[in-house]
Amino acid sequence: MIKFPKQVTAEFFEYTTPLSVEVFADEVEKLINRKWHDLSLNLCGRKNGVNEFTITAKWELGGPTWAGFLNTNTPTNLKLYIFKNSNNLTQVNLLVSPNSYFPLLFILVPIFVSAVLFMSKDYRSIIEILISILSIVLSPFIILFFSGLLKRRVKNRFVNFFGLMELQ
Repeated sequence: MIKFPKQVTAEFFEYTTPLSVEVFADEVEKLINRKWHDLSLNLCGRKNGVNEFTITAKWELGGPTWAGFLNTNTPTNLKLYIFKNSNNLTQVNLLVSPNSYFPLLFILVPIFVSAVLFMSKDYRSIIEILISILSIVLSPFIILFFSGLLKRRVKNRFVNFFGLMELQ
């Protein structure tokens, strides 16, 4: 079985909050019902069900998600589940996952660049070959860096805004 790096796979986190389930769900609804021009937190989302939400960044590499629309093309999605656990604490489970086709762009673009360079009728210089090889070799590292960065940003922004504590 292939083991992918955590930067390009979904990660699961468990947090607790001193607020009740209903109060915390109301606070999250206030967050997702903010005006489209309020970019102070740069988070938006939608309610998927009872105490279930999807949160994304309002403005990210995938494009804007404001103006009342949730853009599913953003590079990172945060799925949020709120419930009362066995210790009678409000538990918040976060599933942070990158968009499945976002990393594919970093693979297809270098291949496209290489194809365009090699299809030119001019003399194939050593510089064109080096650019092609370098873009193909560096693309996985770029994928890992950006996917990890975008996942951390959305999760940390949400956790810090609500002051969530990691479940021990």
